[in-house]
Amino acid sequence: MIKKNIPTYELPLSMPIIFERIEDRSDAFVNNPHRHKFYEILWFKNDGGNHIVDFQSFQVKKDTIFFLAPGKVHQMDISDKEGFLLVFSQNFMSQIVFPQEDNFFTLFYSFDNLPFIQPSKDDVYRLDILFELIILEYDNIPNDITILQTYLRAFLLYTQRIKEQTEKSILEKSHERLAQLFQLIEVHYKTERAVAFYANHLALTPKRVNEITKIRMGKTVTQLVHERLLLEAKRELYFGTQNIKEIAYMLGFKDPAYFSRFFKKQTSITPEQFKTKMFK
Repeated sequence: MIKKNIPTYELPLSMPIIFERIEDRSDAFVNNPHRHKFYEILWFKNDGGNHIVDFQSFQVKKDTIFFLAPGKVHQMDISDKEGFLLVFSQNFMSQIVFPQEDNFFTLFYSFDNLPFIQPSKDDVYRLDILFELIILEYDNIPNDITILQTYLRAFLLYTQRIKEQTEKSILEKSHERLAQLFQLIEVHYKTERAVAFYANHLALTPKRVNEITKIRMGKTVTQLVHERLLLEAKRELYFGTQNIKEIAYMLGFKDPAYFSRFFKKQTSITPEQFKTKMFK
């Protein structure tokens, strides 16, 4: 069995945002599974191949735009792909999001496990203009990033609108709550499993939070937390260097045997069987 270690990439402190054309990339690290500590936008401008994100393979179609949050594992063969790659730090992201504004979060932490949008021709026309402005202003950094931040914010606002229209979100207030819930789960899923914890932070009752997630997602809060735990467990089992016992403790399980039972209940196979299957 060959163990695959997954690298994690960071941006240099001097470059909070980096723009590149996919076809100009000379390195091949994206061909192999990796994750990063920054946000990434991939806008494919041609049909070709697949893009694998957290164990899901998506066919790349022209003008598909992917939004990848820090920590997501992905890979693709760039030899047959054209388009744009835009990455920016978490600090840069925080500077373009207004206080109490959660809408950008749904782009990068997708509720329906689809980390992309497919804009219409009219939308592509408008997004092309915004992206061209980003490219032109990119040459001015690091001297001044104010205008660049404004252009990127406009691009994200427009793509968020497309996503919301596509998803046909039910009740704006419920959508807001759901975005807040996913932020909480992302931060606390390793240590907090109780619905009451999340409900308390949202100033709602556990019953009401579950009503919102069932309407929008068809799942309970507990199921959503379990899905996040399972995803991280798969990442660590396949890409990490820790053994199963260490992974169990890292994910907040006090008993490795309970972790194994949890994993099998969710997947119908044990962690050991998962590793064997993935490394064949």
